[in-house]
Amino acid sequence: MSGRRAAAIVCDTHSNARTNGEVQWIIGRNAKAAYRLPGDTGHVCDMANLDDEIDPVNVRSALFALITARLEDAHVFAVKGQSRDLDSADARSCLTDIRSTLDEIQIQLDAVEITNWLRSGG
Repeated sequence: MSGRRAAAIVCDTHSNARTNGEVQWIIGRNAKAAYRLPGDTGHVCDMANLDDEIDPVNVRSALFALITARLEDAHVFAVKGQSRDLDSADARSCLTDIRSTLDEIQIQLDAVEITNWLRSGG
């Protein structure tokens, strides 16, 4: 999974983790660097050179920031679901939101594993 795909997965959040914009900027900066030849000639590199140019540590850090934000979002949904005043429709909505958030987190965890695997030479 590309860093851009991981950034696209995250939704707006009111967490204390890095903001979505900051994470997208980090991932975008690394992706732009990966597509440029040395000397910034503007020519597109072939795919074989991408792994040498993307900083996997920055990508991993950004992915963990996304995971943190989504865990905090899941926490909000879980706390909301604890309300005694919640009707059945709102409870189902909380369940759906938690499941969706956990699916996104699983994708981001997979992306971290792939990043580590690529960094170790596959």
